[in-house]
Amino acid sequence: MRKTELAYTAGIVDGEGSISIRRNKDKAYRAGFGYMISVDVANKEEWLIKWLNFAHGGSTCLHRRKARWIERNWQDYWSWQISGPQAAEFLRSILPHLNIKRPQAELAIKFQEEKEVRKSHRSFRYHPKTEEELAREEAQVIVMQGMNQRGRRA
Repeated sequence: MRKTELAYTAGIVDGEGSISIRRNKDKAYRAGFGYMISVDVANKEEWLIKWLNFAHGGSTCLHRRKARWIERNWQDYWSWQISGPQAAEFLRSILPHLNIKRPQAELAIKFQEEKEVRKSHRSFRYHPKTEEELAREEAQVIVMQGMNQRGRRA
């Protein structure tokens, strides 16, 4: 992908996107859940979301809004999501061009790298995470949530 397209994509993520660490249910983990990184973009322009999907993979979804009297201005919108190792690879590619969401991207990449190192050292089905590993993940989730609060600047 060209540098200009990566910069354009970074601008979309900076302006319309979110980077998070999400909890996902997984019975293989001792706690019954695990965490994964996720990048999401929501926009009413279908072409933009489909372009992101074509250029970077992931998945798309149309969200239909039911108009009620109090929410007359609500419109249908599209969303794009990429998660896990694929999201980390995506974030690495746009990192040099990110401004606003650079700290979240760096934390998400670090989180995914640590997860992959742990996974390569042992099978999580037979060797569950230690209390220290679980605490470290929880701390990273809390830090990410703080970065993503509305109105807060990094």
